[in-house]
Amino acid sequence: MAASTDIETVSGSKKFDIWELIKRANTTDPYILMAKHRMNKSVTRRSRTGGRVVGRRRRRTSTTADSFGNESRMSHTDTEIDEEEDFDYDAAQMLALVNKESQPEEEVHHDTNLEHCQEMYARACRQYGVHPVACFNEALKKDKCILRHRQMTPNEIKALAVALVVNSSVETLDLGDNDIGQKGAEYIADMLRENNFIKHINLEDNNLGAAGVKHMVDLVKQLDSITSLNIAGNGLRECDSEVIRPLIEDTLNLKHLSVAHNQLRMVGGEVIGEALVWNDTMETLDLSWNNLRRDGAVLVAEGLAENTCLKKLNLAWNGFYLDGCRALSRALEDNKTLIELDLTCNRISKECLEKLLGGLKKNSTLEILRLGWNPLTPAGAMIMLEFIRDTKTSAIKELDLTDQLVEPAFVALLGEMEMKKEIKVAFGQVLGTDKRGDDDDEKQLMDENPIIVLMEFGKLMGFRLMDLFSALDKDGSKSLDHQEIRSGLRMVNIPLSDKCIEILINKLDVDGDGEIDFGELMAAQTEHRKKMSKFYAAQESDIDIEDTDIGRVRIKLSRLMAKKMSGNPAFKRKMTSLLEQMGILEADQ
Repeated sequence: MAASTDIETVSGSKKFDIWELIKRANTTDPYILMAKHRMNKSVTRRSRTGGRVVGRRRRRTSTTADSFGNESRMSHTDTEIDEEEDFDYDAAQMLALVNKESQPEEEVHHDTNLEHCQEMYARACRQYGVHPVACFNEALKKDKCILRHRQMTPNEIKALAVALVVNSSVETLDLGDNDIGQKGAEYIADMLRENNFIKHINLEDNNLGAAGVKHMVDLVKQLDSITSLNIAGNGLRECDSEVIRPLIEDTLNLKHLSVAHNQLRMVGGEVIGEALVWNDTMETLDLSWNNLRRDGAVLVAEGLAENTCLKKLNLAWNGFYLDGCRALSRALEDNKTLIELDLTCNRISKECLEKLLGGLKKNSTLEILRLGWNPLTPAGAMIMLEFIRDTKTSAIKELDLTDQLVEPAFVALLGEMEMKKEIKVAFGQVLGTDKRGDDDDEKQLMDENPIIVLMEFGKLMGFRLMDLFSALDKDGSKSLDHQEIRSGLRMVNIPLSDKCIEILINKLDVDGDGEIDFGELMAAQTEHRKKMSKFYAAQESDIDIEDTDIGRVRIKLSRLMAKKMSGNPAFKRKMTSLLEQMGILEADQ
């Protein structure tokens, strides 16, 4: 294959051409010249030229055939290559294999494709001045390549892309939370146009923006070979909603799509709802944390009613309330394929639940329903369980009522149902039966890293710790004294006593100067990121998450918050309103 030329852009600058890098080697690189010199087994003779003693290899003549079958003889030396001549990488690889024939057999057992990829990666790293990632070299021979939380530069992504162009092992590429930006997305898209083996791509939390996401959308639409795409948390806004329409409307092989943690809102709901009508192949769609609200929820539900393929739909944290539940009820009457529906934290009250049950009565396919973190009340939870018991056509086998306070009668009825049918129900505290003390749980939390406790509390409540500190820093001094932090933590209703809050603050003040500055917070945030890497590694290797710092804190905090919220049904509404007033969460439109 001839080396492609650079593509001229409108501005006159050259656009990155991945094949140009692969086909043209840096022939003047001293490392490459020395490697070739050592690999060659031919006899050398020494000659004196101009008073200088040089080592010169014997000229080797070989016969090659071009793409039309015409043979030609060429003569070359390994140390003398015309810099203006195109360097054919495949020919170089064949030459290396010829030289290896004289080596012991046990030294020639490496996979040629893997060596080819690793050599291109090393060359690209030198070309772009970046350090190679050791675990990426190892991942090149596996079916999954996972590089998360590394904050990679565009040049680092470009080097990865070069190595993956001809790789035939990797099927899953996970680059989540690397801040690769628009240019990084462009390099990945260029690589995927040549690599047809990668089917699953995760680019969540990478600051792609609408332009970066469009690179991926155009690629998926053009090739239609990707089966799973995650572009969650990439800063998509309501005005960018049209960018993602082709992913749903114009693809046949994309089975799993996540656009969670963006701000698609009502227009996004309209676009997705319209696209769902035309799609008949997608199986999983994640729209959680998109502020769809009532109007957006209604439009998505209308599309769901006519969809004939979706099996799993995540609509958590979108504020559906009464109008959204009414629209979903109508959709569930008509939809015959949906198996799992997640409505976690959607302001679903007992009244909303009753509207939703109207559609569930006529639905015989839904098996998993998630309603956790909603103000259902114990009476609402009992109504839901009785509905499953009395509705013979209901297929619900798993019900999630996480954090929901229930009565002893609920537990008794669940026990009777478990004896007659297969059903799994998650719920919160049982009235009058849970004797565990909050003091013990708080004491255990105080033994943990304080920054992990605060950051995990922020994650559970949907805000960033940095945003909270910025909101509390009224004078712009980039530091907070103990009283400011104490007032702020009480304001967001952290589930800790005054004594425990004081212990937490003293641990945060590392240098003991009475103030916590943003520098200390940033250092603590870096430490938290390292802990998160271990937590994700434990999840991927099926290790018990309680053995990690993050998992242990997350479980203890969840238990404390469940107790507090169960005792106060209005707690979540109060929290949301308070955080909106402080500017940490965006208010309803």
